[in-house]
Amino acid sequence: MIRITNDYINRTVINNIKKSLVELDRYNYQLSSGKQIQNPSDDPVATINIMDLKNSMAELEQYVSNIEDGQNILATQDKVLDDVTQIIQRVREISLQGANDTYNAENKKLIATEVNQLIEELLQLANTKYDGKYLFSGKDIYTETNAREEFEGQVTGVSYAGSEHNLIREIERKTTMEVGLTGDEIFQVNKPSLTMGDSVITNPDTALNTIYGGLISSPDGKGYFKLNGRLIPYSVNGTDGDTLNDLKDRINEAGAGVNASIEFNATDNSYKLKLTSTTSQSLWLEDT
Repeated sequence: MIRITNDYINRTVINNIKKSLVELDRYNYQLSSGKQIQNPSDDPVATINIMDLKNSMAELEQYVSNIEDGQNILATQDKVLDDVTQIIQRVREISLQGANDTYNAENKKLIATEVNQLIEELLQLANTKYDGKYLFSGKDIYTETNAREEFEGQVTGVSYAGSEHNLIREIERKTTMEVGLTGDEIFQVNKPSLTMGDSVITNPDTALNTIYGGLISSPDGKGYFKLNGRLIPYSVNGTDGDTLNDLKDRINEAGAGVNASIEFNATDNSYKLKLTSTTSQSLWLEDT
């Protein structure tokens, strides 16, 4: 027979009281915090499930944030494009006005000034920022969207400096989508070109002065013209003067941002000089 002493009974009672106090403390924590688990050791399986749930919730919050950010970017782009449309409509209006024969040179100069101001506004819109980042630069959010090109104080074109790739936002696990448009898609234009010549040039290697019967003359045997601000000389010295091919080479060597080429027109069997800007900059050709 086992003899139970008072000391054993006392220790057992005290241990049970301690266990009860621990349980009571756990229940008090659960009630006050709203959490069932205080320490991972309380329920390891439940702890792992809770951690997985927290990670999933964090992911969902990030996806929601990405979606909201994408919506804000689209809304801002829409607003900017509305402003762009209004400016383009105004340019169209005054361009039609300028084509009216009743407008004199001074009137047309004023129209040209307003057009340049409107182009300046378009450039500002193209370089719009959203949340400190360039809105139309694609992935290159910290690169200015468009750089201006000028000739004699007038805006003649823009160079797109952003990325050709759109912004990407992850909207759920392993699912992404492109957000908005790049400035290259919206503002960039085809490279301007100009074709010159007439049906009398049937051989690109014949001196132009010979083709035109000596109509081109100069005291020093030279002529000059400006292309995008670059002064380009050419020879008009009779049969030894420049040919169409010579003129093409002079333009290509001038560094005027223009590519010159010879085109054959099968309709009238003639050759013509085609000038194509190497950028979106307009072509400015002046006789001097």
